[in-house]
Formats: sequence, structure tokens, C-alpha cells
Amino acid sequence: MYVAQRIPLLVEGTFAPGSVTTIAALCDGWFRDEASLVSFVFRSVFHDLIARDWDDEQGVPTPVFNRFAADVLPRLNAVLTALPGDPTAALQELVLAYRDFT
Repeated sequence: MYVAQRIPLLVEGTFAPGSVTTIAALCDGWFRDEASLVSFVFRSVFHDLIARDWDDEQGVPTPVFNRFAADVLPRLNAVLTALPGDPTAALQELVLAYRDFT
């Protein structure tokens, strides 16, 4: 259920900094209901973005947003696409991309 709710929010072209709070709330519920490495990583990413003021659309410089959209967003979607199979490789790529992004 949570994966299906998040996929439309993470589509390239529709994802916006203003949706970070909504996605973080969904990730909270996902982690609470289905604690796993994937739900924990997603929750961590979106709460970190909130801590970096991504909940304010005007607070994210365009080049920073574009880098996130190019480097991190596709890897978030790759992890979701890998489910319910083994997302280990996709998670590793996501973690490295997010580290390099931040």
C-alpha cells in the first residue's frame, strides 16, 4: 500500500520540494507498519530533506533540486520498483547517490 502511494509522488516531472512533507509522513507510516531496511532508508532520506528546508519550496535552489532529481530520484524509484523482490543492490546505489548528493 505505501509503495503504491509513494510512486506517484516520486515521478520525475511531478516531484517537488513541497511534496517532501507528504512523502515523509507516508514513510513514517510505512516504517511504523512495516519496519524494514527499505522503509527506514526512505524515512531517513525524506526527514533529512525536511531538516535541509526542503519542506519550503522556495528554500531549495534550482541547481540543488535538479541534482537531486537527476541523481537521487531515479534511485528512489529503482528501489520501489525492485520491491517486493530483493532491493539490496538498488538500496546500495541509493545510499551512495544520496551520500554524494549531500
